Amino acid sequence: METLARQVAATPGVIWQVNTLGGAIQNKEFEAVSVFAHRDCGYMSEIQGYWDDASREQRVIKAVDDIQVLLANHGIKRHYCNYPDRNFINPQSAYFGNLDFLQKIKRHYDPSDLFHHPQGLRV
Repeated sequence: METLARQVAATPGVIWQVNTLGGAIQNKEFEAVSVFAHRDCGYMSEIQGYWDDASREQRVIKAVDDIQVLLANHGIKRHYCNYPDRNFINPQSAYFGNLDFLQKIKRHYDPSDLFHHPQGLRV
């Protein structure tokens, strides 16, 4: 965690946001009927990168990428789908819970994969 904090602080424009979870979100009864993949987590964190000058773009992107590598090297493989990263190797298992259920819905309502993007749900 100290290394992560140092890496975030080293690059202006990089933010590490921590969101606490708990209460009803961790109710096991909801797990079987929802697709939120993080009911067992006490918190989620998000790495963000911002710049207002094009000359800083590559530095901020590299800092965010380096932090994601640090997290992956420490076993963090699941991610909230609204915090996307273009470099995730297996976004389906990283983002989605109840994947079989989601794929069944996708096959039913979008069998031709009209709605797709590089890290979207695949059937």
